Amino acid sequence: MAKIFGKWKKFSVFARAFAILALVFFLVGLGTLGSVQSTGGNFELSSAEKAQVIFRLEKGENQKRLKQIYINVGAIYNEVGSVATLRMGRSTSATGSYSIYEPGDAKIANLFQKVEEGKEKDEKAIDGAVYNWIAPFDMGDNGISLDTYKYYKLTARTCNVVVNEVVFVADDDTVVKAEIDAASVLPYGSGETAETARKRAEALLDRQYIPSLAQSSFFRFGEEEVYSMLTADEIRAGNTLLRQPSGAPAHMNYHADKVYGALGNDLLTLGVSIFGRSPFGLRVFPFLASFGVLVFGFLFVKSLTKSDKAGFAFALLYALCGLSLGFGHLGTPLTMGLFFFTASLYACYGFYSKGLKKINFKGVLPLLLSGLSAAAAICVHGAFAVPVVGVIGLFAAGMVRQQKAKNFVLDKAIAEAEALPEDASGEETLAAKEKVAGTLNEYRNKNIAAPAVYFAALLLGALVISLIALIPMYFTYVKIYDNPASPSLNIFVFLWKSFTGGFVGANVLSQSASGWTLFYPLFKGAGELYAVTGSFVNVAALLAGAYGLSFAVFTLVCVLAKRQKGKEVRAAVRAALIPLAGLALMLVTAAFASGSGAFVFGAYTFAFMLGANAVKEIWQYKSGGIALVVCTILLGLCFAAMTPWLFSIPLPAAVQAVFG
Repeated sequence: MAKIFGKWKKFSVFARAFAILALVFFLVGLGTLGSVQSTGGNFELSSAEKAQVIFRLEKGENQKRLKQIYINVGAIYNEVGSVATLRMGRSTSATGSYSIYEPGDAKIANLFQKVEEGKEKDEKAIDGAVYNWIAPFDMGDNGISLDTYKYYKLTARTCNVVVNEVVFVADDDTVVKAEIDAASVLPYGSGETAETARKRAEALLDRQYIPSLAQSSFFRFGEEEVYSMLTADEIRAGNTLLRQPSGAPAHMNYHADKVYGALGNDLLTLGVSIFGRSPFGLRVFPFLASFGVLVFGFLFVKSLTKSDKAGFAFALLYALCGLSLGFGHLGTPLTMGLFFFTASLYACYGFYSKGLKKINFKGVLPLLLSGLSAAAAICVHGAFAVPVVGVIGLFAAGMVRQQKAKNFVLDKAIAEAEALPEDASGEETLAAKEKVAGTLNEYRNKNIAAPAVYFAALLLGALVISLIALIPMYFTYVKIYDNPASPSLNIFVFLWKSFTGGFVGANVLSQSASGWTLFYPLFKGAGELYAVTGSFVNVAALLAGAYGLSFAVFTLVCVLAKRQKGKEVRAAVRAALIPLAGLALMLVTAAFASGSGAFVFGAYTFAFMLGANAVKEIWQYKSGGIALVVCTILLGLCFAAMTPWLFSIPLPAAVQAVFG
């Protein structure tokens, strides 16, 4: 313990402050991701004429009447905006007649209704129900007697529907024990018996708990996240296609993410596979990516400015800017691409600042990591290829510096050789010549190895990562881009579609950059008490970024106007120019990329780096410390004001209306 405390004391005050800030960010962010309650497996319910699932209920000791039926619906295989109908009927026996008046029909919109001009919206259809718990069936004021009615039949009326879970709740607010009755008529294909199909249908009852209907993103998925869940479920389903009995619809409308690349969707699916079909499971990797940007951003700014103060200033701006937690709590690959890009930038700057010391694994590791991270960023979102050009530019600048280092060392070796006296021994002359030749050979090898490793990692890495990432996504791409009954497209077509989705893909909420500037709504509930979850830009952080941008431009103009030179001037130019170039590339990409939020978020991140560099300069003045303390207080107050919407706290509808 004493050793650990001793090492801790060796770090600067600002390095220790960053460690504490990072820990708080991690714990708060992870603790507010969302519920861990999952729906378990699922079952695709066919809309064929005789397809049905029959539940047999066994009432408990204190259970008298059925009060509520909760249902969680997954994929709906009609067009987005259309309405699907599920029917729940009751009966006194499995094979008897089923009354449909209570519980009745449930109309569920595929995401949100699209109403054609001249037609009225179906007010009975439930919007935003996909993957979110609903209680759509009317049990009447007194409920239904569990002694009389023990059998309930669920059918899909209009299209095939995936049902994740069904929960029956009694009047004593406990779950009624249920099982899939043998009388169920389930669709099954060749090689599968009715019994095995019935066992598959038991997934409808594998996670029996009373869910929360609270209108908060802590318990519910936003519309963009539904596309992530649809993709994750199609990945997990693989090549499973329901073999349609006679009477089933001939066409199936499959839906999945078409903006992000395969790697990001694979990672989301991994989270869902580990932690279940829950908000926490979907969001855990996006949040870890946001946390990774915090860490790599601190390390990059610290290396760029040679200052722990600037690194901590960036971390503080990033942690409290609102975007880091907002998008970190969004179950899409958005933050993953930014994480890989930031890691690539930091690793490449390591090569730029130190060069290639030795041609061994440790020496080329920064280049290897930079290239692979850049490749991974492109595999998450194809449009990251544009900002990666900036990292390649930094690598090229590093090669120029390495060439200058070669010239310096070589000139020194030549000068030493020429300075030898005329009567120098043959051994001294030979040693001097060998030193010159060794220097030439060393840097020749370095100049060959550096680009070979970097571009091999980038280009081959992108190909290999995309191919590996495509394996889990293959059947999903077949379903959404091809005819799953008779596939004709090859794997390279899917690779191209995965890459170009970042440029031309469009999910229901794929927005232009203008929709992401200051506030982006991630979730909006309904009712008398509901939450609106958004990703805000903290006003104080925004002003700090704007000041940093102004300071960077002022620094560059002064250097150019006065033609200043020197080591300190070059360091100041680097600290201003590199984040400024990153910001410009992010904004350019955001102007045309699909799902441009990743790049607007990236632009803000670079603006915070510029702000952190300005903080380092302000700190040198006597009044600078006071000004920074005041700014930090304002940053915290603005963050506190955002918390109801940042952490999805339900508020009365009247209050939400005031804030729009």
